[in-house]
Parts: sequence; structure tokens; C-alpha cells
Amino acid sequence: MDEYVAKYERASFCTRPRDLHPDLPARTLTCRNLAGATGDMHRIRLPDGRRRRLLIHEAARLQTFPDWFQFCGGETSQFNQVGNAVAPLLAWHLAGAVKTYLATNKRLSSGEILYRNLPDQFALPLEFKESTEMKIPTFVINQEKPVKLVKLFNESLLILSKLGIPLDGLKPRELEKMAMAFLAVADVKRSADWTKARLREGKDTLKSRDIIAYLNEHFQEKISMGSYDDIRRKDLKLPVVAGIIIASANKPNAARNDPTRGYSLSPEYVEIIRSFGQSDWLELTEEFMAERPTLAERLDAARHIGLVPIKLPDGTTIQFSPGEHNLLQKAIIEHFLPRYGYGAEVLYIGDTAKKFLVRDEAKLKALKFFKLEHGELPDIVAYSESKNWLFLIEAVHSSGPISPIRLLELKRLAKECTADLVFITAFLTRDIFRKFAPDIAWETEVWIADAPDHMVHFDGDKFLGPYKVQ
Repeated sequence: MDEYVAKYERASFCTRPRDLHPDLPARTLTCRNLAGATGDMHRIRLPDGRRRRLLIHEAARLQTFPDWFQFCGGETSQFNQVGNAVAPLLAWHLAGAVKTYLATNKRLSSGEILYRNLPDQFALPLEFKESTEMKIPTFVINQEKPVKLVKLFNESLLILSKLGIPLDGLKPRELEKMAMAFLAVADVKRSADWTKARLREGKDTLKSRDIIAYLNEHFQEKISMGSYDDIRRKDLKLPVVAGIIIASANKPNAARNDPTRGYSLSPEYVEIIRSFGQSDWLELTEEFMAERPTLAERLDAARHIGLVPIKLPDGTTIQFSPGEHNLLQKAIIEHFLPRYGYGAEVLYIGDTAKKFLVRDEAKLKALKFFKLEHGELPDIVAYSESKNWLFLIEAVHSSGPISPIRLLELKRLAKECTADLVFITAFLTRDIFRKFAPDIAWETEVWIADAPDHMVHFDGDKFLGPYKVQ
């Protein structure tokens, strides 16, 4: 026995050492069991019965370092480097997975990412057989139901996700109910039933209450028949919008809330669903979906279509999220500033979805404007260099005019500003203005989008005087 091993086994009172064997997997390598003189120290038992500690290059090979890699320092330092290292082969696989993912246009959910296979190993003479059983990610967990049933739910969610249904943001119960409703329409009760997924026609289609009865009978649910409208509004909404399930297979002209309309799998999708479980199902599905826009992509496109385009005074175009508040901000930038801004440059724009779309901190700082905190800023800040005016504009849809308190707050925050301040409250219509008129502070201005060529000045003595008769 190696004298070093014998010495420290005695010192650490090690009575049952866990030896490594040349033909068996090794234990985890750490600094403690490589470099430390402990009872858990790595020892290798040779075929002739002798025992010794690992050599540096042996430990490095177990940690998947290539044989040509050189470690620096003394022996203990080198053992620490091996024990502290992330296994290079693991790092290679991780980097390869990230590179492959970034090279695609698809963005996967966390469950799908777990499902993806890592790149094949190369240049390693490893002999092993990989299981042909498909790996199913865990989308839902339900400890009150049998494991096989929960696995079936996760299989159905995997299918739906690969067919383009966005699962992110859905609660576990919402995912489970969508999975069960999908299984009911397909008439799949077990993992072995996917090849027999049913294409329903006529009277065979399932109505909302039929689906509830199916869930109660086969999936250990106790859902009230009075909840039938949840099937349409919640559980099957995404599969129907995606076209995976046909909502009125038996009554094409039925109203959306008609409880007698029947659900069926779409003939377009039934074969790819039936092929689930095949070793090449993932590749088949990617080919199948290659020419079909997914629901997630269509929803994203719809979001972009719904954005409000705004052209800044300098010609730049930006996109606002939809909403009346942002429509008012669009009117301020495109109609108020060209009329009354004296060539003002927009330095800040808030957005209800993104908090801010424009934020020129450098120029605001040069004007010694107060620190940019979203909760304190007005909706729009613009600067006219020719006048040295800084416009602080509140766009009011449901709340937030420049009241006396708000005016004092803005003046206090901007007391060091080198520009002259102009306070403006903007409204979409005169009806909205009338609601807030009592709250508007003196020494401020009001602009109304439906009368863009006029302003209301809350300061009589400054503008008092006759108008010229034309």
C-alpha cells in the first residue's frame, strides 16, 4: 500500500475506504478528496491488490481534461485546479447547446430546453447505448394523481408546445386542464394510445359537457358541468386558435358560445400527433412545422401589428404599445411639438408597456435636470435649444394632470435645471379636459388633441390683451 494512503487512513481513522477500481465509474472529484489528507481521499485499487492515491494526469482524465493539458504549480495546487474545474467536456456540451440554440430563430420554453438533446460527443472512445425512450419534460406536477397519468399530461403538453402553442406564463393548473381537454378530444387515455388518436366527425365530436365528463371519468377530475364555458374560453382556446383542434367540427356555423358545437382534432395535425413516440418524432415535427407559422409567431406578429408608430421631429420612427394614453403621446409628438415646440428635440418618452422608449440621459444631465426616475418623470420631456425651454408634458387619459402639488414637485426636482421650464397637460378630447379642469395648476398650459391649433393658458395676466380683428 502507498505509504501516503496508509498514513492518512490511520490519521483520519478511516475504517471503510471507498476505493476506485479501473473498471468501474469514479466518484465525484473535489479539492477535498484529491488534495486533502482526509478519510475520503481518492485511492485506486490496482488489479494486484495494491492501493495508491491518484496521479495528477489520472485525476485530470477523470475530469475530462485532454492528456496534453498542462497544470502549473505544485502538486497540491494542481490537484486543486482539477477539483475546482468545470469538466471541460461538460463545458463543451453546454457551449455547443447554446451555440446551436442561438443559431436558430426559435425560442423555446424552459421545459422544451430541458427536452433538447445535447450535441453528440466526439473524439471519445466511449461505448454505451442510449435509451430510445423519448425524454418528456416536466410541465406539470400533480402528486395526487398516478405517475403514468401525469406523464401522459406532460406528453400532450410537449406535443402542443412543438406544434407552436406558447406555454410560458400559464399556471400549472391551466396547463393541466389544457392537456386533459386535448387528450379528451384526441381520445387518448394512456401513453400507448397516441397512434390511435381519433379524428372525430359528426355526432362523434365532443361537446363541452362531453369533455368535462371525459375528464371526470378518465383523469380523476370532479369538474362541475356548469363549468362548460371554461372549455371554450380557457382550456381549448389556444389549441383552437392554433388550428390543432377544430371548434365546430359538427356545426361550422355555430356561435362561439354554443355549448352544442363539437370539437375534433384537425385533419391537418392528426397524423403528426399519431406519430408521437417514434424515435424521429422531433425531426418529423420540425419538418412539419417548418412551413407553418406557429401560434406564438402569429401572436408576436399581431403584437407588432398593433403597435402605434410615431415619427419624432428628427425623422426617427419608434413603436408605441397600443392604448389611448400612447395615442395621445403620439399626437403630442406629431402635432403639438411641430406647432409650439420651436424645433424641440424629444429627450424622454414613457410607454405603458416598456416604461420608456426614448431616454437621452446625457442631454438631460447637461441641462442639470433631475435624476431620471420613471415614477417622477412626466410622460414626455422635450427641449427647444433656440428658446432654451424644457417642455414637461403630462399626457392625461384617466389620471395625472399637472396639479398644484405635482407642479411644486416638478419645480423642486428641477430647481437646478439651466433651461426655462414649460409645464403642459395634454388631453385627447375636451370632454376629458372638462373632467380634470378643476385640478390643473395655475402657471401651466393645456393642449387638447382634438383642437390642436389652440391652447388653454392657466395664467391670465401673462397673456391678457386684445386679439387683432381680421
